[in-house]
Amino acid sequence: MISTAGFSGYNFDPCTRSGHQTSGSQGRRPRYATDISPWPLYAGRGTGIGPDLGMVDHVTPSKRSEIMRAVRSRDTGPELSLRTMLHRAGYRYRLHVKELPGTPDIVLPRLRAVIFVHGCYWHGHAGCSKAALPKSRVEFWRAKVMANRSRDRARISELKQAGWAPIVVWQCELRDPARVLRRVTDFLQQAEA
Repeated sequence: MISTAGFSGYNFDPCTRSGHQTSGSQGRRPRYATDISPWPLYAGRGTGIGPDLGMVDHVTPSKRSEIMRAVRSRDTGPELSLRTMLHRAGYRYRLHVKELPGTPDIVLPRLRAVIFVHGCYWHGHAGCSKAALPKSRVEFWRAKVMANRSRDRARISELKQAGWAPIVVWQCELRDPARVLRRVTDFLQQAEA
């Protein structure tokens, strides 16, 4: 049996993959099954390490629907991050121009360039861990994501035919902001030439 003594008082955040020591929690009773597993930090999170407990939803279907409806389509964290980087680099742009196909997130009219900031889950980023389908209602989500991908391809094609230069920035790429900024500025310089 593996001792869990070293893990008491340690909180793990699966989103940031980081943890921190909590004060006064030494000797606490385990709250979750993962607290006493041999893989206390990763078990059941789809990492391939330890037993996968599956994706058990802890809220009712109506509450889950309400949560999913609240996911915004504009002014998302990744979009705001990219907008800040572009502004600091000296680029000025318009946002969400409805007259263009697909309502691009960022439009640079002078350069005739548009930038889409896609969430990996909603737009089905191939090979990305954030794009994994949930284990419930798989067919529904697969159809939804495939429809999104098909619509994205059609809108990009329409923009190219209209003389616009489109680029897609994925949510997961923004983990390395310098690399994304370099890629986008190279693209914008090519559009300017």
